Amino acid sequence: MDTVYPVGKEKLMEELIKTVSDEQGLPDDWMNSSVEFFGVLTKSQTVIFKRENLILYAAEWEEMLGMKLSGAFRGNKDVDDAKEILKRIGNKNKSETLRKTIKYKNFTPEIPDDTIRKRFDLIWNKVFD
Repeated sequence: MDTVYPVGKEKLMEELIKTVSDEQGLPDDWMNSSVEFFGVLTKSQTVIFKRENLILYAAEWEEMLGMKLSGAFRGNKDVDDAKEILKRIGNKNKSETLRKTIKYKNFTPEIPDDTIRKRFDLIWNKVFD
């Protein structure tokens, strides 16, 4: 997950992220500061981690996939991230998963739905076919 660390709090963020990683069984780099786009906040109220100066909310997996597929989508890291997210969603209803995923795409830069569909199909085929 890409994020923006508060200025001067990078070390604290890394420690908190490591704690969440350990508690939730996530990869060490599940949250990182390599963000290029910032702006969409989850509507979720599901708190997965709470400390005095940091609250993390769990977004829907489809929300995370929509943001991943409508971002820069560069190289193996983004493909691997998208594959892991899709595995968490599971092999349910492909068309319903795509519909929800597109609903959560970034609003800027504008990525056509057809591009999202192609990226989604690429990931779906790698994970389930």
